[in-house]
Amino acid sequence: MSALIETLDEVTRQRDQAIRILSLALSTPARRRLEELEAGKPKAIEAIERGLVGALFVDASLLSACERLKPSDFALPDCARIFGAIVARAKATGRVELVLVANDLGDPDMKPATAPSWLVACSRLLDESLADEDSVGLYVAAIRDAAIQRRVERRRA
Repeated sequence: MSALIETLDEVTRQRDQAIRILSLALSTPARRRLEELEAGKPKAIEAIERGLVGALFVDASLLSACERLKPSDFALPDCARIFGAIVARAKATGRVELVLVANDLGDPDMKPATAPSWLVACSRLLDESLADEDSVGLYVAAIRDAAIQRRVERRRA
């Protein structure tokens, strides 16, 4: 187990170094979000998740950079469900439309935690969409790293 933790620590150090180097090339809003993550603010990963999922509604071509992500990688349950619905909709139709994704999520027994309806929850993500083709890889890496860290912490507990 200690070897796994040492490896995780080394990967985290390498990721942090890559974030510092690559953040110089990012747009200011994306850089701010990644700097929050680097600073260890607990809400930063949530902002990154919302930023990525919102960006997928704006530019569905970003999905190709998200192939390694799974809904279970997301800390926010609403983002996990919306991401899963986006992926399913894109596979089924080749398009990602906010209203159709919200309709796919329309199970009356499963209301979103953050909004009165899935349509509102999806629409709110548009306001936070900051990932673009230059930063999407870093957003995906940050979400995956956070998921790995959550799994390690659960095993430690």
